[in-house]
Amino acid sequence: MSFPDIGGPITAHHPEVAAQAYAPYAPKISTDELAALLATHADHIHPIGDDYRHQIALYADELKAVHVLKPSTDPVKFANKVYADVIA
Repeated sequence: MSFPDIGGPITAHHPEVAAQAYAPYAPKISTDELAALLATHADHIHPIGDDYRHQIALYADELKAVHVLKPSTDPVKFANKVYADVIA
């Protein structure tokens, strides 16, 4: 098993362990701060179907808030347009 295979689960479920392992390579940040940052990552979440479409809509809404998408963009319509159910 390679590090990328185990890195995600360790970071997701034990961010303090991952922070301790990475701390020597992260200057100017404490292990506690690094663990807090790692705990916010959602790399271990892989939604499909309606859950994925919903996540796209939420992300589109956030992109509107920071002026990446136009204010007139409908997040649900956007999600429906860019989402394709390739598993079905």
